Amino acid sequence: MWSLKSNSFQFIFIWLLILLLNPDTTQAQENLKNQVGTWFIVAGDNALGDHWSIPIVGIWRQYNYAQETEFGFLRTGLNYRLSKQWYVGTGVAFLDTHPFEHPNNLQEKSQFWWYQEAGVKHTSTFTQRYRVENRWLNGPNGKSFRTRFRHRLQYKKPFTTTTYFKVSNESFFEFKELDFLQNRFFVGVGKAVHPNVCLEVGYLKNHVNGENYDRIRVAIYFKTRIAKKTVDLVNNTP
Repeated sequence: MWSLKSNSFQFIFIWLLILLLNPDTTQAQENLKNQVGTWFIVAGDNALGDHWSIPIVGIWRQYNYAQETEFGFLRTGLNYRLSKQWYVGTGVAFLDTHPFEHPNNLQEKSQFWWYQEAGVKHTSTFTQRYRVENRWLNGPNGKSFRTRFRHRLQYKKPFTTTTYFKVSNESFFEFKELDFLQNRFFVGVGKAVHPNVCLEVGYLKNHVNGENYDRIRVAIYFKTRIAKKTVDLVNNTP
């Protein structure tokens, strides 16, 4: 069985944090698209009971090594757990994008989403997520509506009771043109700093419309329980 000692995990974790906090790694690059950027995530699952929960996700992406904001994102909704393996959910999201070519923000783009998703946990290490996103886009060329499909396959292997290794790949497809939009590949490590809080750091390769971007991704995941007793919003009977 594959195992990794705690001190080895700490070495990897500290090395990635040093890479993130060291500005010299990207100052020599002049092209903003080629610079290593940062990708910060705060995501929580707020349980309403044994079946219902409210997800909350915030994302803040930057280029020019955390000096220029590229992307801000907020998402929330309602999830329902069908079984120990399956869940379904729906919700809304808003994002604001500042294109690389216009760092003065004269041509900002915004989007509003209504999404539906389903997730399945095949084993203790493999999971999949499927999502359909209905997007209303607002940009310098006017407003438009698009629908896309996303699929994520994830592998998560514990090192110890509090540390783990994670690798995932997520692909995006456009419904209208039946076109491949982007791909996100992530590899990293995580540590439970509290029974309900995990800190994760790693490398993300984002392929978008023929362009490739390197990102250091740092995430905080947390869980809360809003209702102490089981809340059944479908069959709320005595």
